[in-house]
Amino acid sequence: MEPQPVIHTVRLRLRPLVPADAPRVRELAGEREVAALTTNIPHPYEAGMAERWIAIHLGHYVRGELATWAVTLSGEEPLMGAVSLHFDAPHNRAEASYWLGQVFWGYGYAPEAVGAAIYYAFEHRGLQKITASVLADNQRSVRVMEKLGFVLEGRQRRQICKWEAFHDLLRYGLLREEFAAQRETESSCYYYVKMET
Repeated sequence: MEPQPVIHTVRLRLRPLVPADAPRVRELAGEREVAALTTNIPHPYEAGMAERWIAIHLGHYVRGELATWAVTLSGEEPLMGAVSLHFDAPHNRAEASYWLGQVFWGYGYAPEAVGAAIYYAFEHRGLQKITASVLADNQRSVRVMEKLGFVLEGRQRRQICKWEAFHDLLRYGLLREEFAAQRETESSCYYYVKMET
C-alpha cells in the first residue's frame, strides 16, 4: 500500500500522526468539552492513552482498515485535532469521525478537515459512500454534516451510554454522486484539496 498522503486545503494541512503529537493529543482530547461531544473519547484522558492511540494507526493503515490524520494549520506543526476514515472494504465505504480542541471551534476548520478526508476517500480510494455518526445533542457536528452535504439517514434512540446517561445517535450518509454534485457548487467545502505523497 502507498504511504498515507499529506492533504492540503486552503488553511489546513492533514498529516499522519507521529509520537511527538502525544502531549498535544492528551491536552486537547483531554478537555471535558471535547470528550462530551464524542462517542469514544474518555474523560479523564489518562497518561499513556495518547501514546497508545497514536501507536495503533500505522498498522491499521497498512492493513487498509483506518486512516487518521493530525489536523494542523498550514505551515505549522502543532496538532489541533484529528480526522479519521474507518474503511469497510467489502462494502466500498468508510465511516468518518473527527475531533478538534475547543479553542479551534467556530472557525470552520471541522468541515474543511473532514471535507479533505472525504475528498481523499472518493477521489483517491474510489469509495461509493461515506457515513458518519453524531450524538443528537452535538449541534456543531450536525451543522458540519449539513455543510458537507450529508443526508440524515436515521436516528438511533438511546444508542450510546456516556457518563451514565443515554444519548440518541444520528446516522448520516454521503454518496459518491452527491459528493460530485456538491463539488460543482461555489459554496463547496471540497473546492481546494491538494494531495502530497
